[in-house]
Amino acid sequence: MKGDSVSTKLRVVFDGTCKPSNGNSLNSILGIGKMLQPDLFTILVKFRLNEIAFSADIQQMYRQILIDQEDQKFQRIVWRESKDSPIREYKLCTVTYGTASAPYLATRCLFQTGLDLERDDSAVSSLIKESFYIDDLMAGAPSSEEAISLIKTLSNILEARGFHLRKWRSNSSEVLSRISSNWVGDSSNLEIHPDECSKALGLTWNSMKDIFIFNLKVNFPDNITKRSFLSQSARLFDPLGFLTPCTVSIKIFYQQLWLLKLDWDSPLPEALATKWKTFQKEFEQVCSIHIPRWIHTTSKQITLHGFCDASELAYASVIYAVQPQADGNTKVTLLVAKSRVAPLKSVSIQDWSSTVHCYLHAFMQPARTS
Repeated sequence: MKGDSVSTKLRVVFDGTCKPSNGNSLNSILGIGKMLQPDLFTILVKFRLNEIAFSADIQQMYRQILIDQEDQKFQRIVWRESKDSPIREYKLCTVTYGTASAPYLATRCLFQTGLDLERDDSAVSSLIKESFYIDDLMAGAPSSEEAISLIKTLSNILEARGFHLRKWRSNSSEVLSRISSNWVGDSSNLEIHPDECSKALGLTWNSMKDIFIFNLKVNFPDNITKRSFLSQSARLFDPLGFLTPCTVSIKIFYQQLWLLKLDWDSPLPEALATKWKTFQKEFEQVCSIHIPRWIHTTSKQITLHGFCDASELAYASVIYAVQPQADGNTKVTLLVAKSRVAPLKSVSIQDWSSTVHCYLHAFMQPARTS
């Protein structure tokens, strides 16, 4: 049951991991395929580059894709309308939510649509191949006119292939006015999750104000245990690292907690419990942080400046986008950040310095290619 969902209150999930008498589940023998789409980090960085932004998702994406007739027999189910009705056997003819291969099969079909368009419409082809994360579209254009043209062409092409785009959002009222009100999102907020079934708390795009905001309503019990701490803190999702000064504290705390080798349901020692309550008060302020989505890329001369530093507890890197402005000033915008806890094994200052610089270099590569 998805009580917070506007369109799909009830989602049927078939358990492909269920093992029959022979011990082999369907998922254990299915291939999962490779990731064809860019990762969420890359998509979000690109999402910040255009003045006009828009998002949508594909309605019931999996159910639009037929399984080969020879393979449908492996997706058989039994069902009856009521307890008094006879049990009937059915086979599922489309890609099924809950099977290991479903995400790949669905994204592969979408990706093929992009490949088919490479010669006829390179802009829409790139949009399909580079701006979808599973069934969610996050993209943009330099102007409202270009965005409207892209949306119209993309919608028609995908509609012809059975993929209907809905829940449209945009920071441009002009763009939204050209989309049927039936297909505009009920809320201006787009919650960004790491996967299709996640309940992560964190980054949200408010399209009306065109800002990133944070939803961090984490409820910890009075007696915090290792289990409750890990369960709640693992839900925090900050893919671009805007909350790095806060989240690095959680990572350090997690490492210190793990070293104590406590039982999962043992209360935290008083010193750590007090320390965590202090963190919680700090996190209450996070919801007031607003990050502009657009980095104001009015100049084609954008340089990325990366910085890194380390301490005995952690190390981090941050990347800024630097652009010259027409009035002679320079605009500096936070692009992304990232952190890790320091290894427990003692290392020399020289080795530590090399590690941190390699970390920044590896972090800079996906930011540059985005």
